[in-house]
Amino acid sequence: MNISNDKTRLSINLTGTHTALQIEELMRTLAEARAVMTPAVAATRADLADTAELLIEDNAALTIALRTNGGFRLWLRNRGYGWLAYEIDNTTAAGMQNYLSTRIGPAINLIGQQVGGTH
Repeated sequence: MNISNDKTRLSINLTGTHTALQIEELMRTLAEARAVMTPAVAATRADLADTAELLIEDNAALTIALRTNGGFRLWLRNRGYGWLAYEIDNTTAAGMQNYLSTRIGPAINLIGQQVGGTH
């Protein structure tokens, strides 16, 4: 795998057959490469091209773990991409709490109902 000097193109050669775990590793490597390429991934949903295709997860799973330095780590499962982890700082967490608490019914303690813990 090789990224061009201007970071607009990536060359890759794949041959043979690959296991599911090998595909996951390839996807992680491609995602790391994409993160440094230009143009950057759309910063907001409004910036997405009208033609952007998304893999929508309709059977979501998540885990939340408190961070020792504040905020939390949010793990989201997608059947195609696997597990993705997001570091959520205190300010963003407060904004999420405010937004969700005004739009969703009674609170559920996700931290105490699964294997999450503190990271």
